Formats: sequence, C-alpha cells, structure tokens
Amino acid sequence: MPDLAISGSVSVNVIVDTTEASIQAVLVTSANDVSVSAENRTGVGSLVISTATSQSVVKAEVANDTKTPAPDPKPGEEEPSKKDSKLLQSASASGAVAVNVISNDTRAFVDRSDLSLSGNLQISSDSLGVIAGVAVATAKTDIQKEKVKADPDDKGSEDKKKTADESTPRSIGAAGAVAVNVLVLETFAFITRSTVTTTGGGVSVEATKMAINVGVAGASATSAGAGIGASVGVNVLNGQTHAYLVDSNVTADLDLTVKSRDLGVVASVAGAGAIAKGSLAMPVSVSVNVVDADTRSFIDVTDHSKPYLINTGGDLIVIAEDTSVIGSIAGVLGIAKQGEGDGSAALGAAVGINIVASTVDSYIDGAHIEVDLTGPASINENTDTIHFASAHGFSNGDAVVYSNGGDKVIGGLQSGRTYYVIVQGLDSIQLTTTKELAFDGTSDVDLNLPAEKGDGHAFRLVDGLELDAGGLLTLSTSNTMVIGSLAISGQGAADFAAGGAVTVNVVDADTISYLRDATVTSAGAVSLDAFDKAVIAAVAGAIQIAVRQTKADEEEKDKKNAVSASVGASAAVNVIGGSIRSFIESVLLSSAGDVTLTTTSDSMVWAFTIAGSGAGARSDKTAATAALAGAGSYNEVRKTIVSSITNGSTVLTSAVGNVELEAQDLSVISANAGAGESLLDVTNGLATDINTKASAEYVATVKDEHTLVVTNLNGDLFAVTFVNPASGILSIDDTINEAEIDAAADLVILEALRADFEAKGVILVGELRLSSMTEGKSWALTTGGGLTYFIEYDGTQFSVSQASISAVTAAASLAAGFSFGGASVAISGAGAFGMNIVLTDTQAFIENSTIDSSRDVRLEANNSSGIASVTGALAASAAIGSGTSVGVSIGAAVAINYIGYEWDSTSSPAAVYSYISDSSVDADRDVILSSSASQTIGAITLAGSVALAASGGTGVAVAGSGVLALNMIGADVKSYIDGDVAIGGGMDDGIRAVDLSLTARDTSTITALVGAASIAVSFGNTGVSVACLLRSQHDHK
Repeated sequence: MPDLAISGSVSVNVIVDTTEASIQAVLVTSANDVSVSAENRTGVGSLVISTATSQSVVKAEVANDTKTPAPDPKPGEEEPSKKDSKLLQSASASGAVAVNVISNDTRAFVDRSDLSLSGNLQISSDSLGVIAGVAVATAKTDIQKEKVKADPDDKGSEDKKKTADESTPRSIGAAGAVAVNVLVLETFAFITRSTVTTTGGGVSVEATKMAINVGVAGASATSAGAGIGASVGVNVLNGQTHAYLVDSNVTADLDLTVKSRDLGVVASVAGAGAIAKGSLAMPVSVSVNVVDADTRSFIDVTDHSKPYLINTGGDLIVIAEDTSVIGSIAGVLGIAKQGEGDGSAALGAAVGINIVASTVDSYIDGAHIEVDLTGPASINENTDTIHFASAHGFSNGDAVVYSNGGDKVIGGLQSGRTYYVIVQGLDSIQLTTTKELAFDGTSDVDLNLPAEKGDGHAFRLVDGLELDAGGLLTLSTSNTMVIGSLAISGQGAADFAAGGAVTVNVVDADTISYLRDATVTSAGAVSLDAFDKAVIAAVAGAIQIAVRQTKADEEEKDKKNAVSASVGASAAVNVIGGSIRSFIESVLLSSAGDVTLTTTSDSMVWAFTIAGSGAGARSDKTAATAALAGAGSYNEVRKTIVSSITNGSTVLTSAVGNVELEAQDLSVISANAGAGESLLDVTNGLATDINTKASAEYVATVKDEHTLVVTNLNGDLFAVTFVNPASGILSIDDTINEAEIDAAADLVILEALRADFEAKGVILVGELRLSSMTEGKSWALTTGGGLTYFIEYDGTQFSVSQASISAVTAAASLAAGFSFGGASVAISGAGAFGMNIVLTDTQAFIENSTIDSSRDVRLEANNSSGIASVTGALAASAAIGSGTSVGVSIGAAVAINYIGYEWDSTSSPAAVYSYISDSSVDADRDVILSSSASQTIGAITLAGSVALAASGGTGVAVAGSGVLALNMIGADVKSYIDGDVAIGGGMDDGIRAVDLSLTARDTSTITALVGAASIAVSFGNTGVSVACLLRSQHDHK
C-alpha cells in the first residue's frame, strides 16, 4: 500500500442584494432641491490554500564485499527488488477552489410622478463591486532510499546492490487550483412616465458603475516520479449601466444632463508548475476573462400616440462612457529530470482567453409606428388606405412624418414630408396633404406599393418628441478597451519536451450616438460624437528543451543509445470587430450653431508570438535528436464607421452654422481640415532616417537647418525644424565620414522629435530604431514600447502613419546529436505563420434628407490602416559522430497581410465613401466632399536553415528553407452626388453652393522584404550536402 496524502479546500462566497431610492406616484408642488440617490458598495475577498505532502522511505539491501553469484529467479518471475520498484510507493493530491459571486441591482428613479421644483433635481445611482479571489494548491511527494547492509551469507548480494542503485520507486504528485469570480452589477438612474419642472435649477440623471474583478489560481506539484499541476482562472464581468428618460416631459431652467459611466477592471492570473525527478512533468494553466458591458444614456419615447416635450434653458447633454481594462496571464513551467530507469518527459500548455462584448450608446429617440410590408402590414391601393399591424393611436388631423427607412419609397409619399391623418379604423388610416382636408375626410394622396416591399417604413407624430435646447445639444459616446494578454510555456526534460502557448482576444463593440424621430430646436451648436478605441497587446511564447546523455556501464562496457526530442508551438489570435456610428434619422433640426457628426475609430493590435525548441543527445553509441518549433499569429480588425443624415431629415443652420459630417479611422493619423486646426493623435509618430543618400542630399540642400512637414493629405499637421549638427561641413562630398555625421544627426533628430512629440502629448517610449524598407523612400520606425510607424518621403516632404496591426511571429529550433561510437542523427524544423487582416468601412453621407446651411456643408471620410508584420523562422541541426552522421534542417515562413481582403483572398475592398444621395442641399458657401484612403503594409518575411554533418564515415547534410509572402490592398474610394431633390421655394436646383468640391484620393502602398537562406555542410570520408531554397512573393494593390 503506497503512502498517500490528500488535501482539499473549497471556498464559496455569494452576495445578492438590491439597493433602491425612488419617488413613485407622487405629486410635489413646492420644493427646493430634490435628490434621489442610491449607493451600493460590495466586496468579496477569499484566499484558499491546500497542501498535500507524502514522504516514503524505501529500504534497499547493500551487499558486503562478497561476490557470490545470485541464484537465478524462477521462470516467469522478476527479481524482488525490480518488482518492488514498479509499484506506486508514494502519492499526494491537493486541490483548491475559490468561487466568488456578487450580483446587485442599484436603482435611483422617479416614476409616475409630477414634480414642480424651485431648485435642482438630481438622480444618481452609484455602484462599486470588488472581488479578489486566490486559490493555491501544492502537492509534494518524496522517496528516500535507505541502504541496509545485506547478510554476508546472502549469495547474490552484489547483484542486489546493483539493482537497488538502478531502481527508482514510483510516485506521483498532483495539484489543481480553480478561481472563479462572477461580478454582475446592474445600475440604473431614470425618470419614467413623469412630468418635471424646475425653476432656477437643472436636472441631472447619472448612473455610475465601477467593477474590479481579480482572480489568481496557482498550482505546484513536485514528485520523485511524476508531477501534474493544473490551474484555471475565470473572471466574468457583466451588467448594465443606464441613465435615461422615458415617456416623460421635462422643463429645466438650466442644464439637463443624462450621463452613464462604466469602469471595469479585470485581471486573471493562472500559473502551474510541475517538477518531476523521474518520468513525467505536466503543467497546464488556463486564464479566461469575459466582459459583457451595456452602457447607455438616452431619452426615449415608447408611446407614439402622445406628444412629449424636453425644454431646457441651458445645455442638453447626453453622455455614455465605458472604459474596460482586461489583463490575463497564463504561465506554466515543467521540469522532468533524467531518470535512472525509465525515460522522462515534460508536457505543458498555457492558454489565455479574453472576450469583450460591449454596447455603448447615447441617443434621443422618439416613437414611431412601423409599416412592415414584408409582414402583417399592408396598403390597399384601391382605397389608398394603410393597414398597421396594431392599433395606431392617431387622431383625425394629427400631423405625421413619413420615413422610408432606407427601403423603396411608398408610391405617392416622400420620405421626410409631413402628412395629416384621416382615421379609418383602430389599425388603419388615410393621408392628406393639409389639415383641412383631414378634418373634411377627403384624401388627396394616391398610394401605390413600392417595387420592393420593405420593413423600414414608419410614421411618427411631428410633435411626438419635441426638444428645445436653450444652449448646446450634445450627444457623446466613448468606448475605450485595453486588453493585455500573456501566455508563456516552458518545459525541460531529458527525453521529450513538448509545450504550447495560446492567447485569444476578441473584441466586439458597438459604439453609437444618434438622434431619431424628433423635432429639435437648439440655440447653440448640435454635436453627435462616437469615439471607439480598442487596443490589444498579446504575447504568446513557448520554449522547450530536451537533452539526453548516456554513458557506458563501467563494468560491462555496455554502450547505450541516446534519443531526445522537443516540440514547441505558440499561437496568438486577435480580433477586433463592431461598428461605430453617429447619425441623424427622420429628424427636423434647427440649430443656431454648427451641426457636427463625428465618428472616430482607433484600433490597434500588437502581437508577439515566439516558439523555440531545442534538443540534444550525447552517446557512446547511437545519438538521435529532433527539434520542432512552430509559431502562428492571426490578427484581424473589422469595423464599420459611419456618419450620416438620412430618412427624411431636415437640417437648418443659422448664419454662423456649418453642417459637417466626418467619419475617420484614426489607426494612423487624422486631421479635421474643416475646422482649420492641426491635430496629433496620441498614437501618431514621426521620425526620419538620414543614413541614406536621398535624405542626406535633402539635408545638404537646406544647409544650416531642415524642416520635416507631416501631412495626412488634408493639410499639414505640424512642422519640426532642426539645426544641422554637421552645418558647414556636410556636403555631397564622399570623402567626408558620412557614418559619423549621420549617427550624430540621427541622435539629434530623434531626440528632438521625441521632445516635440511629448510637447504635443505623444510619448515615444524607449529607444527609437529605424529600418530602411525602400532606400531613400520609406522606413519603419519601432519604439521601445513596441509600436511601429511608417515614414515615406516623396521628394519634398515626409508623411508618417502608424500601423493598426503590429505583429511579430518567430520560430526557432536547434537539434544537436553527438556520438562517439556510432551513428548520429539530428533533425530540426521551424515554421512561422502570420496572417493580418484589416477590413474597415468608412462612410460619411447624406441620404433622403434636406440640408439648409447658412455656411458650409462638409462630408469627410478618411481611412488610414496599416500593418507592420515581421515573420521569421530559423532551424539549425548538427550531427557529429564517428559513424554515419545525418543532419537535416528545414525552415519555413508564411506571411499573409490583407487590407480589403478576407482570409480566403476573397475581395472585400475597404469602402471609403463621402456622398449625397437623393437629397437637397442649400449652402450659402461651399459644399465639400472628400474621401481619402492611405493604407500601408510593411512586411518582413525571413526563413533560414543550417545543417551540419561531421563524421568519420559518411556525412549527410540537408537544409531547406521557404518563404511565402502575400500582401494585398483593396480599397473602394468614392466621393459623389447621386440624385437630388428640388430645394423648393421656387428653386428647381437640388444642390446650391458657391463652390462645389468632390475629392477621392487613394495613396496606398506596399513595402515588402522577403528572404530565405539555406546552408548545408558535411564532413567525412564520404560527404553529401543538399540545400534547397523556395521564395515566393505576391504584392497586389
């Protein structure tokens, strides 16, 4: 019976609560300030530790000096000492589990009430949830040999001594740790079905949530035989953060603010270690983070049969903000020492998974009733009657606005136009063009089914939702997500080592700001802003080493073979998807200032994937070793970015107001040319390299100083001027030591750039390094922080862009075999695969709408996407022996970089559109449409292999390397006007402006460096060397 130790610890903590502050069904006619506040603070902390230790003592007889031969065992029977060594002598098992759950609901609200106040109304809901869970498990087994002198008369004592020394009693240690944290926070602040009037005060409705979720799981197993360690960390963060007004009338003398804020921090650490003195070490760790956030601020109407009014003496502000920070670490370490008997192996895996799905909205949405012609709704062309799927709630003479929702217009109607209702039944109406005809019951609108039935048709009351802002009207949505993931695996063994590291990060976020189905009047500017920033930094690394050494028996001189192998693999998968939109739909808007819609996406993926494998064998007989390493990386950015005015909207601005729509991808650089400002985003950078002839000549022409101007096709961002340290001596004269001059100039330029960037709020971290992509024309700048920028020189100026995907994928393997009495074989293989895809559509458009601007109308769509990819594989093998020696080495690298193409090479060009369709635009100044695409791919793909065979007999060396690089850019860039509607008022023109400008520009570039090298060398009485090289490159734009 083996010695056995078992230990287990479990901790389960659950908190479920509700916190509420409310005013319900109350009439308040005289009050000053009123505050309705709900606050919740909840926390759970747990530490779970489990330890199991088993220790056994095995007695083994040791002979005296007598060398009497031992009697032979009976047929079919093993020697007693060998038989005992195969039994399990010691075992330990330890487990630790921590489960923590928090679920709370925090609400502050006013419902079904009528409040008349002489001060402020403040409604706030604030929740904080914190979970920290730690689970640690350790298991240890140990076996000690106690040698006892044998009986002198025992024949065969010498054989017993030998057996006792060689045998290794069996043991196993296993440890497992699991930490699971679930944090669900529901936070609401709202006004529903109420009327609120404040005199001399404002109204504030705010919901704030902060969630911190930290989990740590660690497992360690140490054994004289086999060690197994496993850890799992799972963190889930969920919940809604909503601030809103629904079916309510609000009149405030000052500002009305509706704001929701969500901050989530999630960290998961899973580590596992296994150390075995004997046969097997197997550590496994998994770290998983899941975030599902819903953050919204809105004013909404669900009852389309009643009018609602929002009136402010000050600003009307609707803001939704979400910030999520996620970090995960998964690491394993496995060591299996060379055993005395059986072989040893180390197997390990580390997996990190992060999934974020979020919705962040700020909006004002009136009610409408739909006409789904693909469903139960219908139109009777004979009676010109519209049949709804449910009761419409309209009355005779009601003014309604028709919207086609992007479908084919119902014949006889015009999207965005106002009609009047003749009630035919609870679910049916006819339409007229005047209120008088409606009261007379005479329809003058001849209805016809559209050629294609659609489900987007709708009607709304003209005053169903009326907004009157005495100041600014602002809708702002901000969504920021940062993910850092590290998965690392390391194994070492005498015979076989295999390990893998995988990190998977997925972000799917919708960030939306919109104004729909409302009549809006603003005494100040109207702005809708949707901003989305997603950053992923992922590292996956796996290193495996296997080394076997054998020696001949001292007495019998029995030579033994040595065999070892190692396999290492790492993979990184990063996906960013979703949509960012700001739009006005079916709205009558009158503004005394600018009307601005801005949609911004700033996504970045940084991935570093590396796999290494080493194997070695040394023997006096045959030595064989193999090492294989593979690294793969898949990175994708897929976004839809839209700014639009559609579905029968009418936008009017006063003498100081422009109408501006901007949709931009700030993965690189973007400037608001319409505002006439110079902007620099925090992700942008600038550098130059004067180590080439072109740049040196450029410096020489300006003599004492030179100026670098950064542009993004829409105007200069900024200019930086440097005093040339080589002033007075630098020329085109080749006799001058240009290396020293260039080095000094580089240092001055780079440091001056660093200082200038810092002054503009941009920090270039660490040492700056420049790599020449195309001599004198393009360079790649890498910062110490791992970011990559592209610099291009067109002969007059430098343009700078930043990569939205930066990926480094590398694999390396080394195999070495040494034999001093026989054959030696060494096989090494390394493969690296990198795929990077950017699929982003950027559109700014006006469709089926009416624009009347007393100044300019501007539509800008800018898309700048970049990929910086480094993919490399290196394999080396060495076989040295006195007999036949064979060395084989194969290295392969594949890099696929697509912008505007799917993973299977299917064309899906990045749409960059600015357009006006079926609309009227009356501008007192200019109408400007601009579309710009400047995608960049910079790729370095390398593969190398070296094979060496040295032998006293035959030496064979084979080396092969191959490289495949596919780089493609597909873009569809358009600026256009397609169809118009007469402006009216005696004007048949559809577009009126002083100057009309349409610009579409594409300046995409591909710069690629592809290389492969193979070296095979053999030494011996007979030598054979074979080197193979395959290089393929395809660049398409």
